[in-house]
Amino acid sequence: MGISVIVLTRNSEATIRDCLESVSQNKPQEIIVVDGYSSDKTMDIVKEYTDKIYFDEGKGICYARQLGAELATEEYIFYVDSDVLLPPNTLETMLAELKMKGYSAMAARTIFSGGRGYLKWAFTRYRTVINPERPGEKKATIPMKATILPRELVLKYKFDISTPSLDDISISYKLITNGYKIGISSAYIHHNHPPEGRGSYWCGIAAAESFLKFKKSPALLIRYTLLRGLGAPIQGLVLSIAKGDLRLVPFFMYSFLKLAGGFISKLFSALLGALRRVRS
Repeated sequence: MGISVIVLTRNSEATIRDCLESVSQNKPQEIIVVDGYSSDKTMDIVKEYTDKIYFDEGKGICYARQLGAELATEEYIFYVDSDVLLPPNTLETMLAELKMKGYSAMAARTIFSGGRGYLKWAFTRYRTVINPERPGEKKATIPMKATILPRELVLKYKFDISTPSLDDISISYKLITNGYKIGISSAYIHHNHPPEGRGSYWCGIAAAESFLKFKKSPALLIRYTLLRGLGAPIQGLVLSIAKGDLRLVPFFMYSFLKLAGGFISKLFSALLGALRRVRS
């Protein structure tokens, strides 16, 4: 009953060594790395820790996560993003909690770190003070950046590679609708989160992909496109004001603009693709 750790990378030379070192200290049965054709020194570092290195063929994060599961040999898989650090005993703790509480998938809570400036400070304050992650069952989705689940479930339900930005929604939605219990662990990981502008932009792309995926289901549109996507900065703004922290107002205004940019960009790209298919 071992654990295969699957690490996703792409041009991660700044963080991958610390990530893999923390993974190695947790003593998993195997470490698999799925790379997005890094052009920096990521692969040179990875080869010091494992020879199980594969490539996502440029097909995105959902494909990479599914490929890792297909190649894994242990009963459980633990997804780790390349900018995540696992404290000692994280794998052991989360596996025990998963089985004890009857969950089918469990994500770690996050301590955000790294970077300087107002945007990083505001993001970290909101996620750790104003609206921190809390352990327990989740009815919508859990993040995949540090998550454990049985390999057989990923092989059965699969990540949807047609929506590469929806890796967490992709598998969470399928598990929930098939009666499985997912949630957040009491265990923590450290996440060196990317600059907030880039993060919000990609969240906008994910919101657009969820809109295109769930456009025939009003309930799912509200849950994933509005509440979890476009409405997230608005919810954060309201919650921060309610708790008396007006310093976060510029942060959420900026985040909404970046998110809207990603949303519009993805929809425009989808529209152009549809027009090309009609003309052909």
